[in-house]
Amino acid sequence: MHDINKVVLVGNQALAPVFIIGSASLSVLGQGAANLVTYANGQTLHRLAQPLNCYYQAIPLAPIEESYQRIYKLLSEVIEQVITEQSLTVEQLALTSLFLGSSSMDIGAVVSQSDQAIWLSKLDRINAYLVKKYGLNDLHFTFSTACTSSSNALIYATRLVRTGEVKTALVIGCEFYNQLTLKGFNSLELLSEQGLHAFSKHRDGMVLGEGVGALLLSNQANDECCLAIMDGYSSCDSYSLTTTEEDGSKISEVIVKSIKLSGITAQNIQLIKAHGTASLASDQAEANALERVFGKKTPALALKPFIGHTLGACGVLELALLVDLVKQDIMPVPDYVQSLDQDVIDKSSKKHNTEASTGHLLTFVSAQQSFKNIDYILANHCGFGGNNAAFVLKNLTAQNTVMSIDKPNAHSKVNLDVDIDVIAQNFVEYDAKLSAKVLRKQVKQLTGFEVRRMDSFTLIALQALHDLFENEQVKSLNLDKNQLGLYGVGDYFSVALLQSLVLSIEEGEDVRPLDFISSVGNSANFYLAKQFNIRGVNLFTGASSEAIERTQKLAKTDLALGIVDYAILVHWQQNEDISQCAVSLFKQKAL
Repeated sequence: MHDINKVVLVGNQALAPVFIIGSASLSVLGQGAANLVTYANGQTLHRLAQPLNCYYQAIPLAPIEESYQRIYKLLSEVIEQVITEQSLTVEQLALTSLFLGSSSMDIGAVVSQSDQAIWLSKLDRINAYLVKKYGLNDLHFTFSTACTSSSNALIYATRLVRTGEVKTALVIGCEFYNQLTLKGFNSLELLSEQGLHAFSKHRDGMVLGEGVGALLLSNQANDECCLAIMDGYSSCDSYSLTTTEEDGSKISEVIVKSIKLSGITAQNIQLIKAHGTASLASDQAEANALERVFGKKTPALALKPFIGHTLGACGVLELALLVDLVKQDIMPVPDYVQSLDQDVIDKSSKKHNTEASTGHLLTFVSAQQSFKNIDYILANHCGFGGNNAAFVLKNLTAQNTVMSIDKPNAHSKVNLDVDIDVIAQNFVEYDAKLSAKVLRKQVKQLTGFEVRRMDSFTLIALQALHDLFENEQVKSLNLDKNQLGLYGVGDYFSVALLQSLVLSIEEGEDVRPLDFISSVGNSANFYLAKQFNIRGVNLFTGASSEAIERTQKLAKTDLALGIVDYAILVHWQQNEDISQCAVSLFKQKAL
């Protein structure tokens, strides 16, 4: 392959991409995308009998069960494939930082323990296991922002590799079968009875799936490298916990920002790897967003019809599959797309109507299209809790790829050692045994906010931020005129709520829709963003040690790159006696 250890010339700019030098995946397809062609009917559907009679796309290599043994086995298989294929040494692994994104983490393997006040596992338990097993770097991150979890992991891994903070990044997206997720989506009436027909005007919902994707990132390419990551962006849409504005305005803002950060224009994008869950509202909003940015001509590729919606894993998992597809130069198109197109053509020809609708909300890519004619690809993802994320990919196999070594990348010059200026801090503490009902009353009296149905985890942060925003120095900043970023981190998430949901599952009970939505990792961040008008970056991460230092590193990166003007850090901690929340507002100290 041509020499690609150089910057990519984009117009008058030169940006150093971050290279995907290794990848592996497990999904309903098995390993990688080799079996995808046999799934060309858009879905070889698998149906569960228990606990719900519904479609589910499980990994076929291990019988379905909820256990740590299965979780670690599937993760290990994917990671070891990357390690083996790239011949990574012990020394190289020690310089590799883990970035993991998941919506449900290990919740299916958690078992209630009546003799303990907190029996949930800590949010970074999987990370801790993998770091120890493979001798990875002590700097690691766990992202939980619903369906954008691994997309956010990828975006921040890219930035830290590019700026030199991280030598090599192992980015994992994972989602495993669990009854809580299955019953939760069923309670929201989002599951399909026909298959996942993304962007079809006849779609009736999604089919859930599980999977593991792994990407190895470096600022130095190898001979097998076919895709590189330019940049990306994510932010919070505080319109609704479960969906975004149907006009697509919030999604399009994220897409436009990600393209701008990548140093190109919308006209440079030749293929869209769409989110495409087949839910009525989400697909409509995404289609409207894509039309806002690209019009109707840029074709889209959808992978969820083949593997199901793998939730927090989908960003990295679908990108790992895309790597395989680019190498094979295969453009998969679900059969329902081709069948519906032909049906419309037949009907329109009888009516002599040459401008009939295709029956889809957007233009699908043709199976005859070659990746060699595609230079830049946009990957888009949306999630519960209002989290939207997008990133831009450079196709290094494209015939018109232009390389240059004349100009340095601006991002590589960023100094992350610059100190931060902490403007204000606040700390709130409550008795952990205090009921959410009592806490709601207290917080409402103190803040005047509408707090109906909020859980204790959200309430304590709401009060802490209220007090911080009442600080006179903070008021004088006119923060509404600035770009704010919200960076949440905790050792646990919503202990009381999640433990009650686990108990409900163990007892065979149904899950209430609002309880399920409130258990999503970034739901508390959603309420905070909505109440305090935080429109920028919105992350929730898990860390049981060095939580503040790690989260500050993410925030400092965004501050240094000018992505946010001010950062708000929210740090939750809980034990059997005390629930605590510390918040701080800071900016980059002037040089």
